[in-house]
Formats: sequence, C-alpha cells, structure tokens
Amino acid sequence: MFVYQVEESHIMPVKRILLFIIAWILAQVGLAEPAPINGNAMTSPDQWYFYVTEDGGLWLAYYTTDGPVRKLRLRRPDGVEFVVGPPRREQAPSGLALLAGPDGPRLAWRDKFTRKSLYFQASPDSTPLSIAGDTEPLTRLHLAETDGRIHILWYGEKFDEPLNERYFLYHRSVKPNGSDPSKIQRLMPAIYPLWIVDGEDIAVFSERWRPDGKTDVVGVQTLNPESGEFNDPVQVTTHRFGPTHKAFASGGRWFLVWVGLNEEDSFVLQAAFSDDKGKTWKHAAFDGLLGMDMARIDAAVDERGRIVLAVSGKYPRQPLMGKETVYLIRSDDNGDSWSDPIAVRSDGLEGFRGRLPSVAFGSKPGELIMVWEDWRMIRGVIYASLSQDFGKTWTIREVPLTMPTANYGLPFWTKAVRAYKDGYVLMFERYRDDGMRTKDLFELRLGAKDLERIAAQRTSQAEHENLTQERLKQRADAFWQAFEAENYRTVYSMLDPYYRANQSEESFVKMMGAVKYYSHKFDDVRLEGRLGGLKTTVNSAVPEIMIDGNLVSKEPRDHQFWDLWVFVNGDWHRQFYREVSDKRWTRY
Repeated sequence: MFVYQVEESHIMPVKRILLFIIAWILAQVGLAEPAPINGNAMTSPDQWYFYVTEDGGLWLAYYTTDGPVRKLRLRRPDGVEFVVGPPRREQAPSGLALLAGPDGPRLAWRDKFTRKSLYFQASPDSTPLSIAGDTEPLTRLHLAETDGRIHILWYGEKFDEPLNERYFLYHRSVKPNGSDPSKIQRLMPAIYPLWIVDGEDIAVFSERWRPDGKTDVVGVQTLNPESGEFNDPVQVTTHRFGPTHKAFASGGRWFLVWVGLNEEDSFVLQAAFSDDKGKTWKHAAFDGLLGMDMARIDAAVDERGRIVLAVSGKYPRQPLMGKETVYLIRSDDNGDSWSDPIAVRSDGLEGFRGRLPSVAFGSKPGELIMVWEDWRMIRGVIYASLSQDFGKTWTIREVPLTMPTANYGLPFWTKAVRAYKDGYVLMFERYRDDGMRTKDLFELRLGAKDLERIAAQRTSQAEHENLTQERLKQRADAFWQAFEAENYRTVYSMLDPYYRANQSEESFVKMMGAVKYYSHKFDDVRLEGRLGGLKTTVNSAVPEIMIDGNLVSKEPRDHQFWDLWVFVNGDWHRQFYREVSDKRWTRY
C-alpha cells in the first residue's frame, strides 16, 4: 500500500486522521491528488532536504520567501513547522545541509545578514552556532557524522593575495552537541565542495587545485583521524572537470565520477577510483555516451559491490539526437567493469525531455527503483521503473506516478527517492500553475506491489478521446478561422497554457492586428504522442502601418510552415512561438 501524507500544522489530530482516511480511500480508486507537506509556499528555486527516521517519521527542511526575506523552515513528523535561524535578528539565509540526529535533524546554513556567516544547529531546540569565522562562506556546504564528531565542509571567498586565489574549501568539526569546535582548516582552492565520508575516513576533492601554481587539476585531501589534520593534496586526474560530478564509496573503494572534456573537446563521462584511501588513482571513461553533456549524475551501491549510475543529458552538437534523456550504467564487480549505457525510456521519445534521475536499491536482493522527470505528456510527470536484477532488465517499466494535470518535478541538489523498510520514500515538487514560479512538496511511499497496481491502473486508463488527428485538425481550423475573423480573444484561449501563464489576454490582444489573415489550408498532419504538427499554408498580408515615420505594407501572399500543437488539459493547444527571439514557453 502507498499513502499520500496528509500533514498540516493547523489541523487538529482527529481531523487530520479523518482526512488521512479519506485521502487513502480516494487514492485506492485513483481519485485523489496528494496533499502538500509544506505549510508555506515555495518559489521555484527554493531548496529542500528530507530524511525518514526508523519509525517512519519524516523531517523536512525547506526555504520559503515571506515578504522581503527568505526563511528557513523545519517541519516535524507531526506536521508542525517553525522558523530556524539565529535569534533576535532578521534573516537572509541560503544554502542548506541536513543530517539525521537522535533528537531530530542537525542543520547547517549560510546567512549574510549583517555579514557572511555559517551556522550549525545541533538539534531543533538548540541555539545556532556561528562556525565559519572570517572565511566569507558561500552557499554550498555539507554535513556528515563520523568518529563521534560532526564534520562541516564549505567553500568561502576570502581572497588570498599571495596565491591570487579567492575561493577555497574549508573544514571544521564539532561534537554532536555543538561543543568543542576544532580549528578551521583551509584546504585546496575550489568552488564545488565535494567529499567522501567512508567510516572514519574523509576525502575532500578540489576541481581547481594548482600543484604547479599554473594548471588546474583535480586533487584530493584526506583527513588523518589521529591528528585531526588533513594530509597534503594528491593529484587525482589532469582531465578537465565540469560542474556535474559525483563522489561515493563502495566496498572500501572510493569513486569520483564527472563530466569533462577530452582532447577533441567532446563531453565524456569519466571516473577515477582508489583502493588505498586516496593515495593512488586508476581511471576509466564511459565512451558509450561520448558527446553527451550531462546535467545530472546519481549513484546507488549495495553491500555486494554492485553499483548503478543514473545520468541524464543531451548531445548539444547533434540536434537530431533529441533532447535530454535518461540512461543507466551498471557494474557487478565494484567498478572493475561497466555495462554499456542502458536507455531507460522507450524509443520514439527523442522530442521530449527526460531528466533528473534518482536511483535506490531496495531491501530485497536485486531490487532497484529509478525515478525521473519526464515531459512526454507536455507537462512534467514523475515516472518510475523497477528492476529485480540490479538494473539489467525492468519488471515494471515507465510508470507515471503523477498525472499531467499539473507540472511535477524533481530536485537536482539531492536524492529524491530512498529505500525505507520493504519499499521506498519519494519526494517531489508540484507547481501551482503553468507559470512554474510557486511550488509545493509531496511525499509518496510505495513498494513493488504498489507500483504494479499503479501500472495496471494507468494502463487501463484509455487515452483521451480528443487525442486524434481529426480533433487536431478541428482545433487548428477553428484557430485560424478566429485569426481571419480578428477574434483575438478566441485565438488567445487556444494558445498553450505556458504562454498564457506568462502573458495576459489584454496584452496579447493589443499586440494583434498588424497582420491580416485571409485563408488557410492543411497539407499534412502528424502526431507524436501529445505533440502534433500540421503542414499549414496561410495567406496573409500586412496592411499599411507606420514604422519609423514611414508607411509600410505587404501584399497578400502564401506562407507555408509546420504549425506545432500540444495536447494539454484534455485538448489541443497551439504552441506559441516568437520567431524574432526564437522563444517558446513550453518546456517539453
């Protein structure tokens, strides 16, 4: 059974239980939308992090914008929320790290009011501690616990004039209660704090360390647990290092995976691994995705030395290869060898984005879930596939977990799906309208049987009766008739909802009239899922208009083009395209 969480801080316990029961009943017949778990609205870029306790309680930290300032909020498992931050002054927080603790989460964040500071809070009820000194911390930071201490990693912009470097990594540790802070250690120059925490071992990576003072290379510094000091840097690779990367440990082996450039300036997914705690490194390249510019890498490992990498990207130099899509790469021998990239999505979806994948191994041997954000329905929908053989094949494939009644999305900054007991916990976003400026958060708990039931439910749902070539021609005919009749409000109503969410009807109508349309015809009609195209011929003219003090006009003539339409809200809508700026508002 999967349950949509119904949690609101203002609902009394009895009422909350009643709503929970109603939501569960409706969910069983496929009638309910999940209830958001955030008590306050979030803007599109606002970050969030979560974890689930052993007894199933969910802790959530997230940002909101309340008036002129941002606020960091913490949501307890019972739904109660409160603002986190330094007492007795205003807030301007940014950046976030979340770590499970015995009494609730441990938090770290950056604040720049009245000066740049980094704060650590050992528990929800403790006092925040300023820990970054004069390092001028920025927003990327990490928390981890090992060897009885809490470790904080961040980067700051305190300029070092002799080295001519502004950005460095910094480390500090405290006891779990926030006491006994260590000294602040400045590490290698870098702008992407990245580390591996493996037992008592900590390895910190820099993408722009300059051992010779001139050339950027990837370096690693490891913590000496006895002295508490970091060892001198060791070079990992000379390959060019991009912003998309992942570091993790598996069976005592350390891995660094990144998207870089080869000698021919082509994008390539590369890896380095170490069996001696960072002293020496071996290298590998995944040539199966050569040329793909990857925007996301996620990883999952199990105790048997099996590793999966979920990646998404596109080929910028090969437009015919389509838009961003999703692949899986596997290793059964702890990284000694790797499979060819496995396409997760079906063929024929090159025109629709698939992005931001997240993977997790389940509690059963061989079980693996993969989720991603998919735009084959024009709006963003969360899809999932389930494997019982470590990703070799999919027993349940491409199941839409949400419906295209709204735009749903996944985060790029944190893992969206995690194993919990015999199933999984998934966190995702839903935007309040097609303007996609404000969003809410949702939780979904499900197991393999729930995914099977959802798959059967979705398969049994017939496609909408309007999803046909005939209906597309009817809508397109009505659209151009409205243009010919100068009925611009009808034209506006038939445009795609993404454009209408960003452009008012009145402003659209005011722009119309410069071109007069006389007739139209369709020579060809094609459908690709929820995307439709009509080869259209339109006869139009430009009546006399004043431009820069001169009267300008164009005689009637035919214009032939492919007119693109999208199927949303149960019918076909014309995709708005501004030719002058080459701009579309749709996001598929």
